[in-house]
Amino acid sequence: MTQIIRVPIKDVTVSDFEKYGWVAGPQTSWTPVEESEVYKCWTAVSDIKFEAGDIRIYEFPKRPFTFDWMERHLNTYEVLVPLDGNPSIIGISRAHNVEDKEDLPIAEEVELFFWNGKDILILDKGVWHTAPFPITPTIRYFVVIEKGTPTVDMIKKNFKDGKRVEAIFPV
Repeated sequence: MTQIIRVPIKDVTVSDFEKYGWVAGPQTSWTPVEESEVYKCWTAVSDIKFEAGDIRIYEFPKRPFTFDWMERHLNTYEVLVPLDGNPSIIGISRAHNVEDKEDLPIAEEVELFFWNGKDILILDKGVWHTAPFPITPTIRYFVVIEKGTPTVDMIKKNFKDGKRVEAIFPV
C-alpha cells in the first residue's frame, strides 16, 4: 500500500528558498541595480556560469498535485523563468549526498512552494525538484541549463518505499 505524505504549501520567499538556490525579480525585496525613466533592472546571481547554455521552453497542463519521484542535476544550476505570469506549485528537497548518483529523495523532507509566476527561481546544483504543477489550466516558462543536461545529467528517482507526496492546500 502506498504511503501518502501530505505537505503544506508555502510561499516562495528569499529566506525560505535560500537553502535550495535563489529567488530573483521585482517581487523580492531586491533593490534595482539600474533605473532610468524607461526601465528598472534587477540582477540575479552573477557568479552562475554556463560553459554552453541551453534555453528550453516548457508548457505544462494542470495535473493532480501528487508525485512519487523527483529529478536533479549534479553539474548545472537550473534557472526557471516564467513566461505567462501564471502561478504554480513546485516541490523541492535537498540531496543528502549531492555527488552520489544513487542518493534518493526523501518524501518527508519535500517542501512545496507557491511560485507566483513572476519571480525567477534559480536552483542550486544537485537540488531535488519537480516540474511545476500549474494552478491555472497551463503554465509556460523557460529553463536555462548547461547544454546536454537532459541526456547526460538528468537523475530521476522515486521515493523510498513507494511513497507519494500530495499537496495540502490552505483553506
